[in-house]
Amino acid sequence: NCIECPRGSFQDEPGQGRCRSCPKNKVSERGASSLEKCYCVHGTYASANHTAHHPCQECPPYGLCYGGSLLPTCYPGYFLVLNAKSGLFECIKCNVPRACDPLGLFETNTSSNSTCNFTMENSTSCTCGHQGMLCEKCIDGYRMRDGICRECSSSRVQRNAYWTIAGVIIASITVYSVLLYNFNNPR
Repeated sequence: NCIECPRGSFQDEPGQGRCRSCPKNKVSERGASSLEKCYCVHGTYASANHTAHHPCQECPPYGLCYGGSLLPTCYPGYFLVLNAKSGLFECIKCNVPRACDPLGLFETNTSSNSTCNFTMENSTSCTCGHQGMLCEKCIDGYRMRDGICRECSSSRVQRNAYWTIAGVIIASITVYSVLLYNFNNPR
């Protein structure tokens, strides 16, 4: 008698009358046919050296874990690091908490044309414009101001260029006018 295994279990040997439970902190969809179909539940994550036989890890303090194969995301003000010794992720408090805010909850980046768009697939521990360990460095196109990497303003650069050009034009016209006046009015 074939049975369809309920959610949270699997059977990898056809014709069995019982299903096997997924490991701790794992669940499967109904009808799972192998241990590999068991995945991490919400509130846990797959460790760095994860295989189907390893249990999922509890979310680290100050972390958010969405289950599946997604890595933890840290609360704003914390940075995600992998502890090489344990193979587990940790959330470490940042020196500048507003720099470690991938979801923008501190609302430090007010630029409407920002090129940083957070998704679960490209998640990072840093606020848009920041990079490196504890988010203490700025990416290209950003500069540090008041402890936060802010997007370089191309409009400010353009405005300065326009004023420079206007100044050169006015100076040229003034010199031309003086020369023309002196030419037409010899002493």
